Amino acid sequence: MNTFIDPNILLSQAAAQPNRPTHGNHDPQALKKTAQEFESLLIHSMLKSMRAATPDGGLLPKGVDRETFESLMDMEVARQAAFQNSSELSEAIIRQLGPKENDSQ
Repeated sequence: MNTFIDPNILLSQAAAQPNRPTHGNHDPQALKKTAQEFESLLIHSMLKSMRAATPDGGLLPKGVDRETFESLMDMEVARQAAFQNSSELSEAIIRQLGPKENDSQ
């Protein structure tokens, strides 16, 4: 099934977003939360890859219920790791995306 998406529609929708932040408007709390969310996604991806690399087995048979539980648990572990422990990754993201010293205007 081929789906064609017109780029003009996407561009018009992106331009119509009124709450879209501008380059000069940096909210430090929002930036920190965004950096932590991104770090959480990376940690979740790492945990998912690690779980896929481990051999099957254990007490419970592999099924949809076990996969769902493991996925939800990995997401929560990743979220807690990103939000409770400040890491160099989120700090680097904040430094990269945050205001620079010469952006005082």
